[in-house]
Amino acid sequence: YFDAPEKLEAARGHLERALALDPDYPLALAGLSRVEAQYHRNLDPSPARLERAEELARRALALQPELAEAHLALAQVQGNRFEYARAAESCREAIRRDPSNAYAWDLLAWALAYLQPPDGRGAEEAARRAITLQASLIGAHYHLGRALLLQGRYAEAIEAFGQAKSLDASFETADFGLAQAYLAQGDVAGAARALAGVRKTAGAPVVRALTATVQAASGDVDNALTSLGQALDAGYRDAAALRANPHLQRLRADPRYAALLRRFGIEP
Repeated sequence: YFDAPEKLEAARGHLERALALDPDYPLALAGLSRVEAQYHRNLDPSPARLERAEELARRALALQPELAEAHLALAQVQGNRFEYARAAESCREAIRRDPSNAYAWDLLAWALAYLQPPDGRGAEEAARRAITLQASLIGAHYHLGRALLLQGRYAEAIEAFGQAKSLDASFETADFGLAQAYLAQGDVAGAARALAGVRKTAGAPVVRALTATVQAASGDVDNALTSLGQALDAGYRDAAALRANPHLQRLRADPRYAALLRRFGIEP
C-alpha cells in the first residue's frame, strides 16, 4: 500500500523483529528498504528515509546478489530519485531472477510509465502480467490505469482506477490516478474533485506537483506556483516531467516559474 502508514508500520514491525533475530537476513533487509522507500515517496520525503532505503537495499544485494526482492528494493530507490530508466533495468534484473514475481512486473510498470518519454505499452504489458500473477495486487491495477492513461485510453484507465478502489475503498492513490485521467481529458474541475480525495499523501512531492498542475490548468497561477514550490521544497526533482507537462504553459509564461526552478537547481 502506497498510502497507508498503519500498514507500513505493521510491515516495519515484522521486518525489524526478523532482523533482530538475524541482522543479515537479505529478504528482511530488502523488505525494510521498500518500507522506507514508500514512506519517502508518499508520506515523509526526508532525505534520511531514502538514504536508509538505499543502504538496506545494497546490504541485501551484497549478501544475496541473486535475490529478486533486493533488486526491487534498489529499483524503488532509483525511481524515488527520478532515475526511472535505471529503476526499470533493476526491475528487469529482478524478473530475470524470478519471472513469476508479481511485484517485479508491477514495479516495472511503474518505472516505464514515469520515463520521459513514457513507455505506455510496455507499462501496460507489465501491469497486466502482474495482475495475471496476482489479481489482488492493488498497485498493479493502479499502474495499469496509468499505462492506459498514457495511451489516451481514458475510459479504460478510469475503469482500472475504479478496480483498484474496489479492492480497497480507502486506497487514495486511485483518486490520484483519477485526477490525472480527468485532467488529461480537459476536465479540470473533475481533476480537482478527485485530487481532493487524496488526504493521507497530500504532502507527498508527486501529489503537490499534480496539485500545481491542476491549479495551473485552471488558470490559478499564484497558487500553482506556491504548490510547485512546496513540491520542490519537499524534494520533487522530475525535471523531465516538468518540461514535458503541457498543462504548465501559463506558469512558463510567468518569470517567477523559471526563477523558482533555478532556485532548486533545475533549468526550465
